[in-house]
Amino acid sequence: MKRAASDWGALARTTVRADGAARCRRCLGLTQADFADAVGVGRVTVARWETGVIRPTARHVSAMLDLLADMVTSSRVRGTENGELRERFAAVVLFGARTRLAPAAWRELLDLPANALAGVPTAEGRDGRPLASGYDVGLWIERKLRRKNPRLAVEGDGAREIGEQRLLSEIVFLAEGLRS
Repeated sequence: MKRAASDWGALARTTVRADGAARCRRCLGLTQADFADAVGVGRVTVARWETGVIRPTARHVSAMLDLLADMVTSSRVRGTENGELRERFAAVVLFGARTRLAPAAWRELLDLPANALAGVPTAEGRDGRPLASGYDVGLWIERKLRRKNPRLAVEGDGAREIGEQRLLSEIVFLAEGLRS
């Protein structure tokens, strides 16, 4: 179901970095040409988005959000009839580890157990509720994995990069499950 850019509100007007455009295409399992057709642009435009030469307009961001939300809707995953879950997934794919959600939303989105994310740092959102960044959630996942297998430790990488990489690998893994 296509929505106008204004229906996505501020999310459609949020800047999508090159890695977000590429991650969106990969999560959908599309080639640059197929992604371009789906979003309504040429393949060269998609290549320019993915290299950071230009950025998608609000109309194109809205189209990407629609495609991601539709992928979640068409999957048979429990709870995907919840519009909020579809929107969270789309936001995390496009905006990556910069996304800030309530810890309960992260648990639902990543299908984590109820007691998960207990030690994740939070900051107060506009409405006063605690929000956790994708960086911090990804870092929490990475630490859990390192406890199980200490050989996973990567030397020299900053915590933010590790957190972002882990979160995004989890999101791409989740997207592959949604497509099948």
